[in-house]
Amino acid sequence: QAGEYTARVLSGCCVHFARPRRARQATLISSYGLTPLIAQPAGLPGANVIRLLLALSLLSAALQAPLAATLGEVYEMARGSDPQFAAARAAALAGREKSVQGRAGILPSASLGGTLRRTHEVGGLASEPVRDYTTHNWNLSATLPVLRRANVEAWRQGELQAQLADQQLRLAGQDLLLRVAKGYFEVLQAHEVLASTGAQRTAFAQQLTQARRAFEVGMAPVTDVNEAQARSDLAVAQEIAARNDIELKRSVLEKSIARAVPPLAGLDEQATAAL
Repeated sequence: QAGEYTARVLSGCCVHFARPRRARQATLISSYGLTPLIAQPAGLPGANVIRLLLALSLLSAALQAPLAATLGEVYEMARGSDPQFAAARAAALAGREKSVQGRAGILPSASLGGTLRRTHEVGGLASEPVRDYTTHNWNLSATLPVLRRANVEAWRQGELQAQLADQQLRLAGQDLLLRVAKGYFEVLQAHEVLASTGAQRTAFAQQLTQARRAFEVGMAPVTDVNEAQARSDLAVAQEIAARNDIELKRSVLEKSIARAVPPLAGLDEQATAAL
């Protein structure tokens, strides 16, 4: 009818109203993964309000859903949680101090010392005055090594150790990136294998059903039923193995990020890799 309102949720959180001649289907944006929302008949009391509240509740649930983590985000999680990279970073900090310690041996040294003494004297007689006085002594000494071969060599060795520590940290970062990328793509591949085995199981189950019906009406021998049953059982076993493989791959990635693996963003089907 011309007097009916339809709530339509567009991209973002915008909600606007249209007044069509016929009842239309109110849909949520497809990127949120929501099923179409069918408009209620306008003759029911409060139909417009009910449709609007239902659409907003579905949109709110979609916005609160966790976003898929990209490879870069998972790598940043691993940089702050991976124990191997944390050990390499601590070793790099210790290695840099070797340079500072070695340089200290060829720099001049200075020392400052002093004494402060306060004295309070009270005489034995009441007529004697009370005396308070303070004495202090300060001394400053500086030493500049003219030639200390051992200290110079120690400084050069410390510089090399600091450079080695930085290189080891870079290698640890590259190793972490390789491990995270391998775990990331293995989890994605395991999900693809699970989807494929699930589709095969469904197809083989349908073939088994068809083979049984054909056998019941005498159009197929019992060997066809047995073969279809074997293929169906094999597909079920492969699906179970694929689920176990996903858990194994996720546990490997969880060790690097020290938390449960979030939903991972899949690859773009139109993306190309230049070798």
